[in-house]
Amino acid sequence: MREESTRSPKTRIAFKPSGPGILRAFRAGKFVKLDFPERRSYLGKWLVQGSTNLIYAKRGVGKSELTLWMAYSLAKGKPFLGWDVPQPLNTIVLDGEMHPSELRKRIRRIRRALGVITKSNAAQMKVVSAMLTPPPVPDLSTQEGREALTKIIGSADVVIIDNLSAWDRSGREDADSWSRLTGCKISLERA
Repeated sequence: MREESTRSPKTRIAFKPSGPGILRAFRAGKFVKLDFPERRSYLGKWLVQGSTNLIYAKRGVGKSELTLWMAYSLAKGKPFLGWDVPQPLNTIVLDGEMHPSELRKRIRRIRRALGVITKSNAAQMKVVSAMLTPPPVPDLSTQEGREALTKIIGSADVVIIDNLSAWDRSGREDADSWSRLTGCKISLERA
């Protein structure tokens, strides 16, 4: 079996997306010649530009703490758990459950450990607390909620939603709720 060359094909074809809802099929020979932008790596191979990642564990084991440290490390451009961060990244954390005083305490602890993000940094970390948002909190399973999220994230490189079900007003954690929230994921990937 002949191995395909890993070198770029000599002839590149600019990729032009079609209109919304229009599916396109490409012959394999043409598809391998399409010129897509390379996705940047943020943390190893598991957190790359445009990826959607889910951290799962039992309640109370430290997922929120982990993601806050990760967000701050990404914004500072500091290594995180052995992975290099190539450059400071604009990061936003949407916290749906933690009391703002606890969130502040954790961020202060991280700042003491990693240093303050200064104006000279090329990136920043922003925090959105559902508890500091006047009701109703945007429901990310709706078009209006996704539009509100898109406005606030601006030019963020990384968006961390903690926890996803807290941003769905049904308050349920079931397959139906998850399927409604996938619309949020898809619209963010295309934004």
